[in-house]
Amino acid sequence: MNMNKTRFFTVMLGTLLSATLLSVAQTIGQASNSPAAPAASAASVSEQLTELMRAVNDAERATLKANGTNEDRLWKVYASLNATTIPKIIDLAAQEAESPTAFISCEWVVTNRQVDAGARKLVPYGLKAVELLRDHGGATNPAVAPVCWAIGHNWDYRHQPSQEFFRRCSRRIPTATRAGMQRTPSPA
Repeated sequence: MNMNKTRFFTVMLGTLLSATLLSVAQTIGQASNSPAAPAASAASVSEQLTELMRAVNDAERATLKANGTNEDRLWKVYASLNATTIPKIIDLAAQEAESPTAFISCEWVVTNRQVDAGARKLVPYGLKAVELLRDHGGATNPAVAPVCWAIGHNWDYRHQPSQEFFRRCSRRIPTATRAGMQRTPSPA
């Protein structure tokens, strides 16, 4: 295949992905902003959370695979979709805060690429996710390690709810293990 055909197909693929992602974002926005929308049940909250995260993950994958002319456009679509979706995820997760899907959603927000990078509009939602995890048993979840890593490595760990979350996580480590961790000599 010559370079012109390759470039043409790359541009077409990027355009199709952009259009698809924009229509998904508009559909999600219309569904959640509709005043006639019925109250969500527990099952539909879980489905909504899963669908919102899937849409943003698909946009991020498309952005990471993109190269050339569509890269900037796809990044803007991803960033916009991410910025409009994260607040919705936090609101939905708060409705069923103790559900497994809410934990996964809050973990997803805390470890989100833009939240980790400190995007000003999104950091408050990351902090709200930590508060939800802290207040609703997230610290006792066995799959909490990515959340702890993200907070400890990428965030301002001095945030009070983050400190309380870390304390609650450390309480679930058996005393003997904690004592052994404290006495472990550092390598020379």
